Amino acid sequence: MALKTTHTTIRADTDVTAYLSETGRKIVRDGSRLWALGVDYNVGLRACYSDDWGKTWASESVQDADGNYVSASASLAIDSNGVLHCAYQLNSATNNRLFYKKRSGGSWSTRTQLHSTTGDVACIHLLVGNDDELHVLWVGYDDDIAEEGVWHRRWDATGWWGK
Repeated sequence: MALKTTHTTIRADTDVTAYLSETGRKIVRDGSRLWALGVDYNVGLRACYSDDWGKTWASESVQDADGNYVSASASLAIDSNGVLHCAYQLNSATNNRLFYKKRSGGSWSTRTQLHSTTGDVACIHLLVGNDDELHVLWVGYDDDIAEEGVWHRRWDATGWWGK
């Protein structure tokens, strides 16, 4: 049975559509603050947050579209130190790319590219392991071997590992 994609408009400083689907975690809790991912495909990926359990929302930019297409395929996780992590897809006319950013100290980091392909990147899942190791899984095409598959990258204190 396929899951249906549902959406709701979160009224923040801009109207952002938050998509909840099988393509990764879109909402997390940091203490009493709720975080949700929202996307306006031609404007960018937004992190929406609420300090009153969803009664009111504000948002901040995670990734501007910059002439690209920001996909709803994204995932959000939070580690034991309260650092917010996000993996997301950004498409151009020639390729699809998987990026990672983290939010620490009140701002988002510079993006790190994890994968690039002429094929698809979808079903992104991000999770935090016991020692705050990050694991990113996604379905995508690998140009090097001309094959579609499920891919995994892991981050620990020494950097990113795997494809």
